[in-house]
This record gives sequence, structure tokens and C-alpha cells, in this order.
Amino acid sequence: MATKWNLYKKALNSTADFAGVKARTYDKNSANFVKMAGGSAVALPWGEVYSALSTGLVNAVVTSSESGKNGKLWEVLSHFTKIGYAYPLQAVTINLDYWNSLDKAQQKAMLKAAKETEKAQWDISRNIDKEDLAILAKHGMKVSDPTPTLKKQLADVGAKMLKAYLKDANSDIKKIFKEYRK
Repeated sequence: MATKWNLYKKALNSTADFAGVKARTYDKNSANFVKMAGGSAVALPWGEVYSALSTGLVNAVVTSSESGKNGKLWEVLSHFTKIGYAYPLQAVTINLDYWNSLDKAQQKAMLKAAKETEKAQWDISRNIDKEDLAILAKHGMKVSDPTPTLKKQLADVGAKMLKAYLKDANSDIKKIFKEYRK
């Protein structure tokens, strides 16, 4: 559940700073995001990121504070801009027939446990992120929040990506996003 950030060799204050960025991305969406922000996307497996940064094949990474810490990326990068690109989530499902076979007390207990687990997981994620950011800073990385300009520009990029996605989405997907945005 770690938040995705951007690590780079200089501060990113606006999308104009993405000129010259060659960022390691991990999927089509992160590649489109970097391109729409003005940078170049390079698809690489995680195992090749450190050497690609060392050799200049890439000079930025869209990743989490946890991966930045585990990869010791302070050895090859100097800045960590918390752009909040993504919040990868996981879900647990239950068969509807099985759910319907539970009595109301069992369903209530399951929903209570799920709510408690969700809160605990978000708390753990926030704490790990805070600890990891402190470790990155301890090793000399300049950790920063996005400037208001960059935050707005990246929100605009995200809005364009969502609009393009919803253009071809079916009505059920569009309904989900409409409800979410209320």
C-alpha cells in the first residue's frame, strides 16, 4: 500500500523539470504519466534499476519510499519528490452465495473485522512510509513535497489520463467513478 513517489537527481518543481527525465516506469499507466508530464519512460525490471541509474540509462524512478530505501537509491540519486502518483491497493473478496449463507451476526462480524484490518493496514503503511522517508533523508536524500505548481500540473495529467480511460469504459465502470467522485 506504499505511495508511489519520484526519485530523481534534482528537485522537480513543475512539469517543465521533467524535460530530460528518463524515468524507470513499471507499467503502461506509469509510462503514460511520465510522458504526459514531459519526461521519457523506460520500462525496466526492478533488478536492473540500480545499474541503470549508475550508468545513466535512466535518471529517475517512479517508486515508493520503501523501494527507494531497500534499493539504497541514495547512492545514485539525490532527490525524492513525494508526488503521490499511486496508492496500490489489495482487495479480499468473498463468494456472494457464501456471504448470503451467513447469518446477520456473522456478516456484521466479518464487516467489523474487515474495517479494523483496513484501518490497521493504512496505519502500518503510513508508519513505514514515514520511517523510510527518514532513512532516505538520513542518507542525504533531499525529501520534499511537490510544489503547489507541480501538484496542480500532475493532477491535470491524472485527470487527462482518467478522462481517456473513461472514454472507452463501460457504463458500470463509469458509474463507479461517478459515485466515487461524489
